[in-house]
Amino acid sequence: MAIASVVVYSKFGQNSRIASEVLYGILATNMRENFRYIMSDGACTPFRLNFDTDNDGKVSKAEYEADVKQFRANSALKDAPFEALEANADGEFSAADIAKS
Repeated sequence: MAIASVVVYSKFGQNSRIASEVLYGILATNMRENFRYIMSDGACTPFRLNFDTDNDGKVSKAEYEADVKQFRANSALKDAPFEALEANADGEFSAADIAKS
């Protein structure tokens, strides 16, 4: 699947912020394969980008609780315990947990 993104910024003094974003995607495979990706590695991507500080492809409880990028502060995960995400009880959140749930 290819995705193109166009971001439009608005200027406010010395700060910039995103005013809008246009996403355009093309499936390289069928919908079944696309949803399989979304419900496995694809769904795990935001978690890896925001919590996985050692870049091992998994999120440990320590990484989740440290929340160095403050991802949880403004999301539905604000008060969610690590155990709510970690479905297979191996101590790490990964695509395997999404596949199990």
